[in-house]
Amino acid sequence: MNPISLFLEPIISKCFNKYTGVHFGANLLIVFTLSQFFDNWTSAIVTFSIAVLWEVYEWFTEGFKPYGNIKNWRFDTSMDLLVSVLCIGFVLL
Repeated sequence: MNPISLFLEPIISKCFNKYTGVHFGANLLIVFTLSQFFDNWTSAIVTFSIAVLWEVYEWFTEGFKPYGNIKNWRFDTSMDLLVSVLCIGFVLL
């Protein structure tokens, strides 16, 4: 492994799981599609709103039990919302 991969592997494996990758792909698709039809601010607000609503939906359908405890759920949710903001930045900047 190269030095950059060795440095990033613990960070990526701790912060991003496979479902965060799914969130990343979905957010990229949503913000890119919306940016084709609406201005950047509208695309950003709608994309982030969808991400928040999805996390609320996950809470009501799953709760925190799949994550083991509230602390892990909060961390995963914050990473998913961070991914949403990163995707908005990648597409719109």
